[in-house]
Amino acid sequence: MTSDHLSIGSELWRRLKFFNQINAVRKSIIDSQEEIPKPEFYQFVTFTAKHGRPLSEQIAENAAGHRFGHGPNAGARSAMGGKSGKFPKMTDDAIRKWTAGKEQVPEGHIRQYFCRVEKMRTSASVVAEIEIPDVFWKPKVSRAGQKTNMEMRRDKKFWTHEIDTYLHSIYSECQDLSINLTKSLEEASSKDDARLHGAEKISESATDRRSEGGLLLVNAKIESWPKNTPDEGDLPIFCPFCTEELLDAFSSGQIERIPFPPLPTIPTAFTNRLFCTENRHKNHKEQDCISLIELCRRINLIRSDLGYKKHNVEFVDATGTAISESGIIWIDSRILPR
Repeated sequence: MTSDHLSIGSELWRRLKFFNQINAVRKSIIDSQEEIPKPEFYQFVTFTAKHGRPLSEQIAENAAGHRFGHGPNAGARSAMGGKSGKFPKMTDDAIRKWTAGKEQVPEGHIRQYFCRVEKMRTSASVVAEIEIPDVFWKPKVSRAGQKTNMEMRRDKKFWTHEIDTYLHSIYSECQDLSINLTKSLEEASSKDDARLHGAEKISESATDRRSEGGLLLVNAKIESWPKNTPDEGDLPIFCPFCTEELLDAFSSGQIERIPFPPLPTIPTAFTNRLFCTENRHKNHKEQDCISLIELCRRINLIRSDLGYKKHNVEFVDATGTAISESGIIWIDSRILPR
């Protein structure tokens, strides 16, 4: 029978993976928006399609001709003035082309398309699309007035209210699961689980090409979304020279599953401390050491070069619990039930 903490950990890992997928789409939307240094009105369009009707009908209903006049000059420069007068027709055409032949929106969902006029103002393209449960569709009166609407929002930036609300909802679920996980681990039956490890196993997992990552319970407050990481000063640190040796070994593509213990926690009053786990490297100070987050970042760069998938370390706040006394608990995703 699967232990309760592993069942909860499995669900938390699954939801965090899904959260990261949705957040990656949001990041691509924001990044594409920030690539336009001086946006104009109508340069960014967020089109929301709904269930029950063909996409082509919904696009036609919200096309520029219905808002900026009809006929061959609909959306032309004379209707609005300046180059931005042509933006609505450009973005409408790009959305039509992108959605051509695509299936209708499934029941219970909305689908949003994010389209922009490119930097040179001569073409438009869809930069992202996403499906969201329709309970997050909360239409509000547009600030831009009658020249735009709720289904086809035209503005100087993308409309991300629905995806942001959706992400916050998923993140709230993850927080509840995190609390349940720490409570389960506090039980006596969970504390002696030999499959749970300390910080030394993180690098072993990260340098394994087959590993996706895992859950890291830490005695540190987690900054809320979108950062979702502890302060680096609250995490383990590593000898910089031992770190380079590990990275060199892993980048060769010949050595994997390399355990790497962090420096032990020692009171600051201890003045003769060496900041090397093996006491081999002596000519550096604490501020030269490598944080856990930086170590994982560098390992992932090598994983990318070697063609391996990214290794994800998902932080779980264990402050104020009995397990926080151990400092860190690592749960590799491979031991979690599927």
